[in-house]
Amino acid sequence: MSIHLARDGSALGIFTLDEVRAGLASGRFRHSDLAWREGMPAWTALSSWPEFSTVGSMLADAPASSATEIPWEREKSFGSFLATLRLALASPATGLAVGRYAFGDWLAFAYLTFALALPFQIIGLLLADDRNRQLAEFLEGLGLNDIAEKISAQPTETGIAIVGMVLGTFLAPLIYAALGLLLWLMQRVFGHKTALERTVSAALLAISLVTVVTAPINLLGFNIVLQMLVGLLAVVPWLILYFRALGAATGISPWAQFGMNLLLAFILCCCCCFLPAAFLGLLMG
Repeated sequence: MSIHLARDGSALGIFTLDEVRAGLASGRFRHSDLAWREGMPAWTALSSWPEFSTVGSMLADAPASSATEIPWEREKSFGSFLATLRLALASPATGLAVGRYAFGDWLAFAYLTFALALPFQIIGLLLADDRNRQLAEFLEGLGLNDIAEKISAQPTETGIAIVGMVLGTFLAPLIYAALGLLLWLMQRVFGHKTALERTVSAALLAISLVTVVTAPINLLGFNIVLQMLVGLLAVVPWLILYFRALGAATGISPWAQFGMNLLLAFILCCCCCFLPAAFLGLLMG
């Protein structure tokens, strides 16, 4: 059995059961140290492990019920926001695994993230005041003249687009929280018993991380084709960042999370596309 240990935001290493017992007996490890092994949904203090509850003394150990190594959960400040992003990028496997994941904390984190990304979106939109023409010229180069003509004929409603972005900034965290609820249901179907609040909070953390990293792409708005190409190239890194963070925060393998999200996306696509069409067919039939 391989046991991962962490203390005060730093990984202590990977140890066997006997090594942990010996470390507790000698004082090398504390019962308040946080531990995780494969298959566990979250990191927990050694004091909660039956294997170690009688080893050594717990009197000198600090209580671990509120232990967290995530800066944002310790204090709400712009500095802790940036520190959490650095932690999620540099060492998600250990840094994000230990946390309380209270919904209110991560909803606020997501709102701050989308608010910071909004100026990038607006600047990108203002830089691309002729984006329809650029896109039409690009499509003409591919021989898609009919589509290009339709796009070039559409007016550029910058003001309406900015209002939509502001509204999206308000709604996006709530939408992703709802998707986190659906993901939790999917996890239950596949036998993962991660808490609902933790799953939803983890989804908000993961999308916030990706939003911050990809926001600067909007500054390429002066060339809509270049922006689209860079966005396409960023898809794979985007997925890696998202599922590494989501997997670490929930204690579920990133690959398992990817598979469940893919299945969830397929189900939602079926519901959004096929069911309305079938209902319309019944009405017309």
